[in-house]
Amino acid sequence: MNQRLAYAIVRNDRSGSTGAAADHADQLQALAEKIGVELASGQVIHTHTAREFCLLLAALPDDGSNAVLVPSVANIQPGWLHALRCHADVWTADNPGYWPRRPTPAEPADFVPLEHHRQPDLTPQLCAAQPRRGGSEPTNRSR
Repeated sequence: MNQRLAYAIVRNDRSGSTGAAADHADQLQALAEKIGVELASGQVIHTHTAREFCLLLAALPDDGSNAVLVPSVANIQPGWLHALRCHADVWTADNPGYWPRRPTPAEPADFVPLEHHRQPDLTPQLCAAQPRRGGSEPTNRSR
C-alpha cells in the first residue's frame, strides 16, 4: 500500500504578515488532514521570497510524495503549476480543490473542487518529457 505524502508550502512574502503566514500553515495542516495525506517533511515549509520558493520546488526530493499543498494558486510562480503537476497533484486551501497530476504534458486536466475529490491513483508517475532520475529513459505509465 502506498503512503500518501504531500509537501505543504507557505510563501511568507505572499501571506502578507507573520500572523497570516501562520494562519495559512494552519489551513494547509487542516487540508492535509481532510484529504488524508501526511506531510512529507513532518510540517509546513515556509519560504520568504519567490527565489526561495522556486529553489525549493526545483529541489524537492523524489520521495514518492503525491501532492503539493499551497494556500492559493497565487503562491505559485507562473509556470510552476504545470511543472509540479508532472509529479504531483497541486492542492489549494483558499479555494479547496486541486489540479490533478499530469503524467504527460499533453494530458489535459482541469481544477477539481474538493467536493468532487475521490482518492486518486497514488502510483508515482513522471512526465514523458522529464528524464527519470538515475539516467533511465522517460516513462509514460497509464493510470
